[in-house]
Amino acid sequence: LVWDGTVLNVFFLANNRFRHTFTADDSPMNFTAPVDVSNQLPVVADDYHALAFNERLHVVVRRASGAPPPHEVWYTATTTPFGQSPQWMDPSSVGFSTSRAPKMAALYEHLLVTGVGPNGRVVYSRRDPNRPGTIWLDAGTAIDPAIVGAFTDFDVLSFNSDLYLAGSKVVGVGWPAGAYVIN
Repeated sequence: LVWDGTVLNVFFLANNRFRHTFTADDSPMNFTAPVDVSNQLPVVADDYHALAFNERLHVVVRRASGAPPPHEVWYTATTTPFGQSPQWMDPSSVGFSTSRAPKMAALYEHLLVTGVGPNGRVVYSRRDPNRPGTIWLDAGTAIDPAIVGAFTDFDVLSFNSDLYLAGSKVVGVGWPAGAYVIN
């Protein structure tokens, strides 16, 4: 579910297709006919994340490839304003693969995508805010290369003009396992 300030957006998987619908009605909730986000994005399980940012909906998915994990992370966004029949831009790779569901966060004009890289470290890519399209900066850069170990189950939050990442570290040398919050 994503509230964009105008309508309630619902993203879901149906028959191996990644779908989107929305409603502006509250009683009864009348949803628009579902549309494919992209027929080029088969999604692993329900490993996707969506958010409203800069008057558009943004989505990242862990793209199914038929190969074992990790899988490439792909991105797409609407080209239409909130509350209108959505048109989605062609998807693009963010420059890294992940073994878990990717997450997004927005900070000022920056859109960041995070995931757990093949070595278990949390990595990110940052979309270039000064160029049209999907140019990704810092693609696949480790959040904190000094922390050794593998992370699972993590989330990211934009709050108080900062980004916070929380994750569970399962193994490592010199660093204990447990929950970590990275600011």
